[in-house]
Amino acid sequence: MQFQIADFLGEIDSVMIIDENFIILHAMRINNRIKNGAAYTSNSHDRYINQSIFDIFPSIPIGESSYSEARITKKPVLRYNQQYTDCYGMVCRTNNITIPLLRQGKVCGYVGLSKDITKVETILQKEDGKNFSAGRNFHRHETSTTFEDIITNNKDMRKAISLAQKLAAKDTPILIYGETGTGKELFVQAIINYSNVPRSKVITQNCAAIPDSLIESVLFGTTKGSFTGAETKEGLLELASDGILFLDELNSLPYHVQGNLLRVLQEGTFRPVGAQNEKKSTARIIAAMNINPREAIEKRYLREDLFYRFSNSLVSLTPLKNRTEDIDLYLEYFLEEYRQKNQRFISGFSDQLRMVLNEYSWPGNVRELSHLVEFMVTNTEGQILNVSDLPAYMTDAVEHSAEHSAGRSYESRKMSRDGLRETWSRREADNRDRIEEIGLDRYMEEMEKEIISNALYEYHGSIVNAGEYLRVPRQTLTYKMKKYDLDRASFKHPKR
Repeated sequence: MQFQIADFLGEIDSVMIIDENFIILHAMRINNRIKNGAAYTSNSHDRYINQSIFDIFPSIPIGESSYSEARITKKPVLRYNQQYTDCYGMVCRTNNITIPLLRQGKVCGYVGLSKDITKVETILQKEDGKNFSAGRNFHRHETSTTFEDIITNNKDMRKAISLAQKLAAKDTPILIYGETGTGKELFVQAIINYSNVPRSKVITQNCAAIPDSLIESVLFGTTKGSFTGAETKEGLLELASDGILFLDELNSLPYHVQGNLLRVLQEGTFRPVGAQNEKKSTARIIAAMNINPREAIEKRYLREDLFYRFSNSLVSLTPLKNRTEDIDLYLEYFLEEYRQKNQRFISGFSDQLRMVLNEYSWPGNVRELSHLVEFMVTNTEGQILNVSDLPAYMTDAVEHSAEHSAGRSYESRKMSRDGLRETWSRREADNRDRIEEIGLDRYMEEMEKEIISNALYEYHGSIVNAGEYLRVPRQTLTYKMKKYDLDRASFKHPKR
């Protein structure tokens, strides 16, 4: 670790000092190499001061943050090739180290050091044995994933596994759609293993991690003299020749670049930036998205013709909230995994905790469930996991569930789902009457305002947490709050 940190300290681009409540006390950008089309001051990090690190970087889930990990382990946390978007819309890719500051054995603050690797010259280099042109390589423990390793009791997910296995045996491009945390990477790894493509021929790239101005160069390569300082370099399509190129967050590709990718899929050719002649592509394309393709097309995030090229090989993953039969399965699976990993004797979950977790909406899907169980196993002091072992961010959800479920057993609530269906049928009739009265547009606005208000109540006015729950960017949620005259201060106390 010390050797890695010493190497890391050689090229620091930014420094942050953060208190124990994750509030930024000091922030400084030492090297303004990356402009990314944004208007930078001499120190663009000044605007971060006195704000929560999770408000500034809403794209990083709290449970997956290096600061959360450092708080638990009380040790420095290294993160290579981390991509994120700040609340001002700036996309960056960095190597990070988070160092917890300890006082009498307790964490009293953090120092965050970052090295910016967003430049294409760095992206196309190999650092520390990692090929950053390939986004991030699969972790060692993930490379052996097979379709048999993907566990589920849900019939739709079983169909998805069967379809993916059939597609893996072919040479067609594949598009995998699923919400964040549903297991898209597991499916990709299983497809790669089933296809018998050597790991050296597999390249992965998160399309959201590269600035729009660089994406063509990264994907298709460059020709010397095509722009100032340009050299002849292979792009990802050439690096993945006779192998697989996995493009995560396909909808983040600029529209015109999607057109160039469509040409690769249809004709098998591409043209490097500045080149006169075309090259042949022998790379198989696998792509993934965390937004519904139809919605992405309507919002012009995804070209319709590109989607149709993938439409006969689309694998759709069901969110965990729609396959509740898997919740108990995953709870037991991850409990066994993490108690062995941490050498902890924990017999199971209390009935109350199991009831709460079965009712939770799981916006982070299976990934969130996995991190949650790991957190509880690591931090509990008892032999049975209880509601009190839940992380702080779930407190509101627990309180709401406890109030709603007082006096009802876990089994009785399972049996009440037929009654809920009848309630929804009556509600649908009421909705039709309301639409007939005021029209669809006003009705949709009323519904949107109610949904946003409920989310803000649930998260006590936290725009970051409400935005994560609603799956909308912070800027979008702020705009809609202004539109509907919703003041976050009025939501800072629990709903009565």
